Amino acid sequence: MKAVKGKYYFGGVHPHDMKAISSSAALEVFPTPDVVAISTLQSLGKPAVPAVEAGKSVKQGEVIAKADGMISSDVFASVSGTVKEIKTMPGASGTDETFIVIESDGKNETSFMPPLADPSAEDIKQRIRDAGIVGLGGAGFPTAVKVAPRTPVDALIINGAECEPYLTCDHRLMLEKADGIAQGARYIAKALGVSKIIIGIEANKPDCIKEFEKYDDIQPVILKKQYPMGGEKQLIYVTTGRKVGVGKLPADVGVVVQNVATCFAVYEAVELGKPLFERAITISGKAVKEPKNLWVKVGTPVASLIEFCGGESVTPKKAVLGGPMTGVAV
Repeated sequence: MKAVKGKYYFGGVHPHDMKAISSSAALEVFPTPDVVAISTLQSLGKPAVPAVEAGKSVKQGEVIAKADGMISSDVFASVSGTVKEIKTMPGASGTDETFIVIESDGKNETSFMPPLADPSAEDIKQRIRDAGIVGLGGAGFPTAVKVAPRTPVDALIINGAECEPYLTCDHRLMLEKADGIAQGARYIAKALGVSKIIIGIEANKPDCIKEFEKYDDIQPVILKKQYPMGGEKQLIYVTTGRKVGVGKLPADVGVVVQNVATCFAVYEAVELGKPLFERAITISGKAVKEPKNLWVKVGTPVASLIEFCGGESVTPKKAVLGGPMTGVAV
């Protein structure tokens, strides 16, 4: 479907996007760490409750902590091996979180769910919950809640804006895994009971726009390079013209928004039975010798990621988890 231009919205800022540092770096699989420390807080809601004890053997994809309420998500082992300890440590935000520390056996033996063939809307919703999928655009809101809105919706908007400077992992995902993203979007649309799928992509990613023009059932919308174009309210307005009022949710104007990485996670959960225990990330900045886009298992030490990228070229001023506009300095 041929791409169309999105609407103009007033405001925002125009920082240098710094994408060229890493946008040409194809996704690489980061080697399995010897030890992972997995926080039980993997969503915007309540921390999950540990479901394992020290000394237990686990497989990759096995539940190690159970969701505590609706706005929470199950947490899974990202490696196979032995649970060494469960302890409290500072998380990325600086507050104390419960971590499950697993020593890898290097085998990556898996414990996945059975794939779903021709799933119903309810099957998809349940699989999203069972796979512990949360929004991978940064917010971490449990996806199972978003695909069960309280008000009727008629459109699904896929967020491919990636408006944060430096970050290019969604860019690479759209180039390398477009079919998976598209199929995941179709599953989400089926869960919502909608047929209209829109994907918004900033104009600085023309290769991604071209990639999504090949689908007849997904409408690409070209977005102006502007921050925060990836914000839900801005994205909804420029792609549909609908305005989300103060205190209102996207579903109140008939839409649901999902990130491209979330769509890919849904595709893997439905067709491979794979829970959410790894994701694509970008390691970038002028202080990194070899900026890269990596597939990384949850719980991987940040220092080892920087080392894998050749280490530091100069002494960094800050290390930030997330984008420079909304990330957290660690």
